Amino acid sequence: MANKDTILYENYSNNYSANKAAIVFSVTKVFVTSLVAIAIEEGKIKGLEQKVSDFLPAFKEGGRAEMTIEHLLQMTSGLNYSDYENYITAGMTYYNANLLRFVNKAKLAHPPGTHFAYKSIDTQVLGLCLEKAVGKTIAAYLQEKIWEPLGMEYDAYFTIDSKRHGNERMYGGLAMASRDLLKMGRLFLNDGKWEGQQILPKHWVKQASQKNLNPDKWWGYTNGWWLDTYAYEHYLATTDYFAAGFNGQFLYVNPAQNLLVVRTGFNKGEVRWGRVIGQFAEEMAAKNRIDKLDIGRSPQAFIGEYHPVKTKDAVSIFIAYENDEWKITEFVQEKTRARYKVERYCRLSLDNQKKRLRLIFTEEEGKIKGFYLDTYSQNMVYYGRRTPTVSID
Repeated sequence: MANKDTILYENYSNNYSANKAAIVFSVTKVFVTSLVAIAIEEGKIKGLEQKVSDFLPAFKEGGRAEMTIEHLLQMTSGLNYSDYENYITAGMTYYNANLLRFVNKAKLAHPPGTHFAYKSIDTQVLGLCLEKAVGKTIAAYLQEKIWEPLGMEYDAYFTIDSKRHGNERMYGGLAMASRDLLKMGRLFLNDGKWEGQQILPKHWVKQASQKNLNPDKWWGYTNGWWLDTYAYEHYLATTDYFAAGFNGQFLYVNPAQNLLVVRTGFNKGEVRWGRVIGQFAEEMAAKNRIDKLDIGRSPQAFIGEYHPVKTKDAVSIFIAYENDEWKITEFVQEKTRARYKVERYCRLSLDNQKKRLRLIFTEEEGKIKGFYLDTYSQNMVYYGRRTPTVSID
């Protein structure tokens, strides 16, 4: 954890140490995407709209011919995989003994650019394109463009698919020390500069903290970073972000608080580390903490009937109480009578992580006006309030 280049707290256990390399799994993705930004800046990749087929001949035919570098960066390639919804395909990616052949045979489930699904195969395809563009292995390019300029202190390595084929696992095979991972966070905290040298384009770094509701992207993910951290107001209000690995590895960046957090421990108990670390960062800031922590006020403000802007379907929201405090609400779709329990996430957000469902409320002059229904994809629907508005205070 670093603030103004000062480590405030550092601790290691289970035989780990500051200089011991450990696999950071999908935190690897932000290194690959950062190298893509550098390659674009150098002109080795023409831009985000350059076709994948320019680098991988197997992608020249069929719907995959429309796939671009941008689609891979935003996880909207349309390839028929999903790390979270299908653990079998995720395992097929990670344990495959010939990643190049695996990528070349991958088929589409959706047209490129139309559907978000977090899948490691997208970053593997991206890395293969990068290697073709720069004429070097991912390890060599990383050494030249990031490792040496940042003065990384300790040994690191990539795991590979097999000795025979030697393809690096670009989506999650990087092993490195925590201190060096902290330096990568510092690079982003300082707008891509390291000791006065611009390593990454400033506009690229800025994208990591910018949420959007564009139909071809999902607000909660961009260029290897997750943007759905804890927020006192709602999901769309925060500017912090993090990279996350399969076993609980985290690189958390909070520009507003000038704060970094690195965690490389093993994940137990389904802890939602993005939320926990984000909330911890706000506690560290302690600005207006008493007012902002009072997120349990006036649950009646959310109760009511809402309707989507473009369809006739409607939903209702009910509040459930436990020990005189509102804990859980029910989100009911009136047309299908489907009912979902959603927990309070922050002052203006509710969610159901297992069903991959979020409600992000909007307010005007202290009154709830409606909410965005987010199903962890780029397809967000806005529901306006039908019942009279109720003041939040």
